[in-house]
Amino acid sequence: IFQAHAAEGNLVSNATSNEVQTHQTDIERTYSELQSKLIALRQATAQAIATEMQLKRQMTKNKELADTWQVRAELADKQKNPELAEAANKRRVQYVQASVELEGLLKQQEEATMTLRDKLTELENLVQRAETKKQLLIARHQAAEATLRAIEIMAKFN
Repeated sequence: IFQAHAAEGNLVSNATSNEVQTHQTDIERTYSELQSKLIALRQATAQAIATEMQLKRQMTKNKELADTWQVRAELADKQKNPELAEAANKRRVQYVQASVELEGLLKQQEEATMTLRDKLTELENLVQRAETKKQLLIARHQAAEATLRAIEIMAKFN
């Protein structure tokens, strides 16, 4: 009886082994593709964060410069130099306008960064599920091989 089971087990083992190898190869390929996408998305997210930080620094610098030109305009007024005060006010207005524009860009960038972070989290979860499936498939394959070896050994004793 064990010999019949062993022979049947060998046939099933070969067929199952081929299927498992195919599935394992498919999972490996999918996992590799997901890893590549994950790397690209991490890079894009890092770039978006860097751009966001640069916009914040630029906006802060423009606000500081606007304040500086405001002080200069006030100083020119105190010194009764209207031309210099007007020139300083024009510069202040330029920096204020630039700050307002940067603030709009910053809001857009923050939204884009948040979207990328959400997509990154989704993809990381997907990669983790793929890794879990891969490990499960490997464990099942190893258990099936161990069972077949046990059946073969038992067949040899009968």
